[in-house]
Amino acid sequence: MPGVKRADKGSYLLGISLAQVLDLFVGRLGQFAFSAGYYIYAGSAQGPGGLAARLNRHRRREKQLHWHIDYLLAHACLTDVWSIVSKERLECLWARGVAEMPGARIVAPRFGASDCRCPAHLIHFSQPPRPAQVRKVLQARTKEKALVEYNREIENDSEHWIQVLLEGDQDTREGAALALGAIGEAAVPHLLALQNNADIDIRCWAAWALAKTGSEQAIRPLISALKDTDSDMRLCAVMALGELRAAEASPALVAQLQIDDGLLTRCAADALEKIGAPAIPALMGALEHPKNQVRVWATRALGRIGSTDTVKALCRVYLYDASYLAQYYAEEALRKMGLLEIILLE
Repeated sequence: MPGVKRADKGSYLLGISLAQVLDLFVGRLGQFAFSAGYYIYAGSAQGPGGLAARLNRHRRREKQLHWHIDYLLAHACLTDVWSIVSKERLECLWARGVAEMPGARIVAPRFGASDCRCPAHLIHFSQPPRPAQVRKVLQARTKEKALVEYNREIENDSEHWIQVLLEGDQDTREGAALALGAIGEAAVPHLLALQNNADIDIRCWAAWALAKTGSEQAIRPLISALKDTDSDMRLCAVMALGELRAAEASPALVAQLQIDDGLLTRCAADALEKIGAPAIPALMGALEHPKNQVRVWATRALGRIGSTDTVKALCRVYLYDASYLAQYYAEEALRKMGLLEIILLE
C-alpha cells in the first residue's frame, strides 16, 4: 500500500459496493437485510501487522469469517480505501462523521461496533458520496490533517479485480467488471486474456468490462466473439459493441439480424441504434434482404436513429415492403420526422 510501512498502525474507511439486496446472517449480531448500494465501514488496525496487513486481509476473498465486515465482504465488492497512519483510534469519530453525511443510514445496528458505544461502524448510501465529501469528514474529525490520505489503489488494481472476476459469485463479478471498466485502457490486456476462458460467465463479464473501458482495442475481439459457439457470449458481445458505439462492427451486427433468436436480433438492432449514423450504410443494405425479420429490425433501427439521410429508404419501406411490421416502423419514423402527411398528400 503506497505510503504505508509494513507495521504502521492506523485507522481506515472501506468503500464497499453491493449490487443486490442481501439477507445476511452476521455471526452473533444476527440477520439483517442489506440494501443494494454503497457502504462505508470504519475500522482501525492497531495490531502487530498494522494497516497493511489489515487492508490486505480485507482484500482477500478466502479467509475465516471473524469480524462483522468479513461477512459482508464475502458478498460485496471492496472498491475504495481511505486511511491514516496514527496511533490514535479514529474509527468511532469517522463513523459518526460519515453517519451525519446526507443520505447516510444504518441498516445493521451495532455492526462493527461491538467494543464501543457507536450505533454502527457501517453506513449505507443509495449512491456513493463524492470522494471530496468523505475527505472533508475525515479532515474535520482528525487532528493530524496533513496525514489524511485518500487512496483508490484497490479500484485501480487490475490484477485484484481479475482475481475477483475469476473467483467471485455473480454479484461480486458484476462489481469487478464495473471496476475493471473504470480502470480503462490499463485493464484491457487482462480482460482480453479472459476471452478464451472455459467459464462462459467469466467470458461474458469480461466482455462487458471491455465495453465499459471504452477502449478501441476491445472492438475487434468482440466482433470475433459474435462467432462464439455459445449464444450467451454472442449476446454479450452484441451488447458490448453497442455500448462501445463501434462503427466498424455495423456489418457484423447487421448479420446478427438474420439469426432466429428473438433476443439476440433485438439486441443487435438496439446496438446498431446506439452506433447511430455510422451504422446507416449497413442498415440501408439490410432493407433489401429477402428475410422479413432482417428488414423489420433494420427499419426499426433506422427509424430510431432518425437521420434525414434515411427518409427515401423509409418511404420505400412504408409504401412497398411486403412486411406489415416493417411498414409500421417506417410509418412511425416518418411520423416522428413530421414527414408522413407530406408523403400521403403526394
